[in-house]
Amino acid sequence: MVNIDNATAPSGFDLSNTRSIKTVARAHLLRLPSELLLDIIGYLDIVTVAILSRTCARFRALAHRDWKQFLRQLLFVKKLVFWGKIAFDSPNHSVCQNCHRMHRINHADVPQTCNVVPPCVLTPQNRSLAISLNPYKVRPQHVQTALKLSRLGNIHQGYLEKLMTPFTRNRQPDDRGHLQYFAAMPKIISGGYLLRKEWIFKSGGECHFEDVHGQIRRAPLVCYHMIIAFMYSSLREWNLAQKYRLYPQTPFDESFWYPVCNIGKEFKEKCANCSDRTEYSILCPDKYTMIIRAWYDYGTETHDDGASITGFLEKKMPRRGSSSQSIREIFDE
Repeated sequence: MVNIDNATAPSGFDLSNTRSIKTVARAHLLRLPSELLLDIIGYLDIVTVAILSRTCARFRALAHRDWKQFLRQLLFVKKLVFWGKIAFDSPNHSVCQNCHRMHRINHADVPQTCNVVPPCVLTPQNRSLAISLNPYKVRPQHVQTALKLSRLGNIHQGYLEKLMTPFTRNRQPDDRGHLQYFAAMPKIISGGYLLRKEWIFKSGGECHFEDVHGQIRRAPLVCYHMIIAFMYSSLREWNLAQKYRLYPQTPFDESFWYPVCNIGKEFKEKCANCSDRTEYSILCPDKYTMIIRAWYDYGTETHDDGASITGFLEKKMPRRGSSSQSIREIFDE
């Protein structure tokens, strides 16, 4: 099991803290001649050489590389793959796709604590509104760590439990919006990370959801592709636009207004831009309520190319495999 220290992860390879050879001097492998060990090291891939150089002072010398120069020469994707393979069996670290380095696991960093994020993570526009509508934010590091700790099964299980704990939030007394209830439930199924979210909005008037529309059109709700167009601020405007084809609609416009016009009928769709990894449904059970549900497939873990770089919407993210079942069906099994 690889365990990389604090100094190493953020900046590359600082090999000054390798263990003393005295602690491993009796290992049979280290009794071999240096020439033979060098021949063996020559057959190893670069990731294995990097891990080997962290084991003791002798292997540090034998497997010496200019790691900083090596990392500078790697392209973005190759650098993530390199760090991902090192982090694959490292229970204390995860790969960051923002700064292309490794971060030490912070047990306070869970999806429901949106304020505990590394400084390299970009904050969205309308951050306060985004958090109020979507207080459970899964980042690639959460998925990567949850899958890894689930696979290892013998370390940081308390943190894994926190990562996988369902989250609910009822409307707060000081909320100005119309979100009455929010829930998020993660699951690990067949080695893949799935997530379900649910929003319940209450309209201020009978069949008039303009107030709800106005609240969620400024911040992506289901995913970043599902943005409501600014020009359709009312059902009447949307109907006119449909009739006279005035403006192109965003994918979420029809999804929003269809259930408003068809009380009791659930509208089901998936985001075409998320590579079939996002499904959602909208239902208005009565004239005052709108229920939005979304199901996400964050993929599986692998140590091949794209290793441990489990991040939503990543093209290299390992797929679950061909299945006729929807994400919703797999989640509800």
